[in-house]
Amino acid sequence: MNKMVINHLEKLFVTSDAATIIRELEVEHPAAKLMISASQMQEQEIGDGTNFVIIFSGALLEAAEDLLRMVWLCCPWCILLLRVNRGVSRNNRM
Repeated sequence: MNKMVINHLEKLFVTSDAATIIRELEVEHPAAKLMISASQMQEQEIGDGTNFVIIFSGALLEAAEDLLRMVWLCCPWCILLLRVNRGVSRNNRM
């Protein structure tokens, strides 16, 4: 399926190639930058598979989010830090 991409120079691309789409993205989030870097390395080394890298890394991040939430809620120190942090942020607002 073709996608229409307009970059910051207002140049129009119609492509179904993930590498072309990713190359034109302007990304600020560190995790997204790592995903793009991984897909570009895959493109350089193998010449294909950028879609797989993006989908696979997205699935890993999604699973990591669930694990982090589980650990965060089970760890007594994490709960204590959360309560202290909430107290600090409430005191800063006053």
